[in-house]
Formats: sequence, structure tokens, C-alpha cells
Amino acid sequence: MSSESGHVLDSADFVRQLEPFRGELLAHCYRMLGSVDDAEDVVQETHLRAWRAYGSFEGRSSLRAWLYKIATNGCLSALNRRRRRALPSGLGGPSEDPSAPPVEAGPEVSWVEPFPLALVTSESQDPAVLVASRESLKLALVASLQYLPPRQRAVLLLCEVLAFTVAEVARMLETSIKAVKSALQRARARLEEVAPAADAIQEPTDPDAQALLLRYIAAFEKSDAKAIERLLCDDATLELIPSRTWFAGKSACVPYIAAHALAVPGDWRMVPTNANGQLAAIAYLRGGDGAHHPFGVAVLSARPSGIARIVVFGGAQIVARFVRAEGAAARAVEGAVERELRPVPDALGDGPQTAVVYGTGMCALLIMKPVYARLDDATGTKVAGPGHFCGDKRMPVPGSRQRGPACSPVRLRRAAGRPTRNMYTGTG
Repeated sequence: MSSESGHVLDSADFVRQLEPFRGELLAHCYRMLGSVDDAEDVVQETHLRAWRAYGSFEGRSSLRAWLYKIATNGCLSALNRRRRRALPSGLGGPSEDPSAPPVEAGPEVSWVEPFPLALVTSESQDPAVLVASRESLKLALVASLQYLPPRQRAVLLLCEVLAFTVAEVARMLETSIKAVKSALQRARARLEEVAPAADAIQEPTDPDAQALLLRYIAAFEKSDAKAIERLLCDDATLELIPSRTWFAGKSACVPYIAAHALAVPGDWRMVPTNANGQLAAIAYLRGGDGAHHPFGVAVLSARPSGIARIVVFGGAQIVARFVRAEGAAARAVEGAVERELRPVPDALGDGPQTAVVYGTGMCALLIMKPVYARLDDATGTKVAGPGHFCGDKRMPVPGSRQRGPACSPVRLRRAAGRPTRNMYTGTG
């Protein structure tokens, strides 16, 4: 493949040029589509198309603008085949009976998905860019964007979030400057109609917000309804995906949580994380077998006065996406000790193996299942089984993408029944 300067561009050169744009392209496609999976598909297709067409790239625009042209048009094509994604509050009014079970949605409903911020952030990123990225990924904004017609959505994001000029956007969408200005005006007006009122949402890096999240987690792990009530604002809302059910007001949210979510202390285990530039918690629920299994991710909107909104995204696959993203972010930090957040394999159909969750920052070590000993046939020594936690090391699960040191034979601290380490501190 020839570049504009006449030399042959090999795959390594191409990857090096495109890699710095991967995160921001993924965020852009997510804002357009409301789905992480769909966004990743379009970004992958963007890289493939860019690779095939790079020889004809004439440099009349920047490489970044050229990539955004390919990605945006890929999103527009994808949106032609998909229905609008929504949150429960976008489907109807709030439920009035907190004692009733949630109303499941049918296959005709497509949901906005939560976005792991670890997919687009790095330790070296400019703090100002990071704050702007968080703001434009807020869950309420992404849900509101889904009301806009696809081309209006594209124009609004390219002009107002990514700061491309009207002329650049016109070239990307192969339309006139007049058409872009008209679409931008209509998009602003429509967004004003559907977007919720601006709220003073705390940044997830705010120490008070982080403390609030830890109190929220502690209240659930202790099954303390009164503590949850103290954390919620009077006008708090609760949304429960994949159901149509949502509640408005503390007086409705707390009774629902008490009746349907809380039972015995220790049923819940949660790990702090960041979704859509907001506070969030990865949740695991104890099952009938005594082990904690992936439940979902709760995304919080926090004010200085308390929690204003909770959106719960249920599903093991949502948990798996977040733990993979956190693990990839940890490995990307130069000099960091390799760790990995792992989904629970038996919940995903991979067999009954012990799951070990490794985290960074606020996400601490979490062991979801007991470590079982097996007897080495040659030495008669107790060793860890495949994928089991073993001291301060782990063994890669055969067939997985994990990398890590092999685990030497050890005497296991516990053979069954309870985690071997504290989930927050990693100490015994």
C-alpha cells in the first residue's frame, strides 16, 4: 500500500498512526449509537476501511477529520438498520406501585447501554480533555441524543462536541454548508425539548462524590434500607433495565429497593467504577449456591445533597464489559503491575471455574468464588487449579487471552467456602 509520499505503509506504521484516535472514535460512535457493542463494530470497520483506502488519502483534510468522516458515515449506515435506543424513563411515566414486580420489556425495545470510561481514558491524557469527554458521555445526554434524527445527531456532535467547522462537517457528510447549518439549528432546538434540565452533577473524581459512592455500596452490602434512604435526594429517580419500570421520588424508590433488592446482609458485593463519566458500581448478587454472580452495573448521578438518579443495567455481559475495560486500562499504564478484571466464567457458560476480579484505582481485588485445592499427581502437593487464585499470583485460564505468571505449588489458605482475601484491601 502506498502513502501520498510514495513509500510503502506497512501495517505497523498504519496502526501507530491510527491508534491515538481509537478511544475518541469509540466515544463518538457510542454517542451516535447509544451502544458500546455497536460502536466497537463501527470503529473496527472504520479502521478496516481506512486501511483499504489509505493509498487514496490525499491529505486535503487532517487524518483525524478523514477518520471521523469514515466513522460518522458508518454510524449513519448502522442507524438505518436499528431502532431508537432508550432508557425506561423515555418509554412512559413512572410506576406508582413500588410493591409490584418490574414490568419486563419486549424484544421491540432497545436500550441505551452504559459506557466504561476506562475505554477512552489514559494516565497521560490532558485533564481538560478528560473532563470534556466525561461531560459529553453523560448518560442523560446520550439518551437525549437518540431522539434526534441521525444526520442531525451527527452534525450536532461533530460541530459542538468535536469542534469541527461547519465547512469540515459539510465535506464529511458530502452536503452543503447551508444544509449543515440548518441541521445544526434543528438539532439544538430538538435537544432543548427532550434533554432533562441541567443539574449540578458531581464529578466522579470529587472526594465527596467518591465517599457518597462508598456509602451507597456499604448500604447495599449491609442491606440497610434506612442508610439508602438517607443517601437519596427527595426527587431521586430509579430506573431498572431491562424492564420498563422506573420510579420518581424517594418515597417510591426506597420502598421498591427494600421490597425487591434487600434481604440478608452480604447478599450484595459491589466494586466502584466509572460509567459515562459518572459514579458507578459493578454489582454481584449471591445465588443459591452461596457464590456471588454478576448482576449488573448501577450508574449514579450525584449532587452535593445526595444521589439524584440511579440507573441499573442488569446482565452478566454488562459486568463482563466493565471488568475487561478496567483490566485493559490497568495493563496500559506504563510500569503498572499487570492485573486483570475477569468476568465470572460459569455465568457466561465457560464452566465452573473460580473467578478472580482485579481492579485499579477505586476498583479493588474481588474474589467471587472459593479457591479449591487439587492434588498434583506427581508430587502429592496441593496446588491451585486452572484460573484459581493462588497467593499473589494467578494461572491463566487455558484458551483465554490472559497473561500472567505461572502459579507455583502452595498450601491454600482455604480449600472452600469463603474468599481468601478482603475484596477492598487485598489483605488476608
